[in-house]
Order: sequence, then structure tokens, then C-alpha cells
Amino acid sequence: MPGRQYETLISSTAATGSATYYFADQETLTIGLSAQGGTNPVAAYSVKLYATESTPDAAAFTYKQAGSAAVAVFENVADSNGTPFNFYKMVVSYSGLTNVETTGATFTAVVSSY
Repeated sequence: MPGRQYETLISSTAATGSATYYFADQETLTIGLSAQGGTNPVAAYSVKLYATESTPDAAAFTYKQAGSAAVAVFENVADSNGTPFNFYKMVVSYSGLTNVETTGATFTAVVSSY
């Protein structure tokens, strides 16, 4: 089994953005999201998980947070028996990245997998 891999999906000072991550043969995936830098940075974000290549947007598993500076970490999405779901892709989007200054806020999304 290959070792743990880390990838930065987003590291941006733009007010909005998104990135798509395609699951290969990863057994686990952890994603960390944060708005950081400047003074009191905030951003709304969503994480959508698609079961197959043909899964429509409306059927994706969606996690949303509106206007939060808190760091969010998602890990091992599983059913009620603890069996992990397999996913085809993940789309991370954010909007409204702001702070009380005019510069300095960054939105970051990092994944760790193996």
C-alpha cells in the first residue's frame, strides 16, 4: 500500500473559487478547510461528494457551512454500520472570502489520503 499523500486543492486569496478532486484507489481521505490570515477572515463553503461519474449535482452528498472562520475537517464518511462509502469525485467550493482588512485572507483546502 502506498504511503499517505497530501495535496493542496485550494490556496487562494480570491473571493470565490472551487476545485475538483477525483478519488482513485484511496482507502481513506481527510479534508481540512480553513479561512485564515488577515483579521477575522470568513468564507462560506460546500463539499459535494459524487458516488459515480454520472451522479447528478442534486444527488451528491453535500456539506455546507455559511460564513465561518472555523476550521472544518471531514474524515471517513460511512454508513450506519461504519462501512466507508466509495466516491468518484469531490467538489470543494467557497465564496464570500472576506476579512476586516482589504487583503490578507486566504481560503485553503487540503486533502490527505492513502
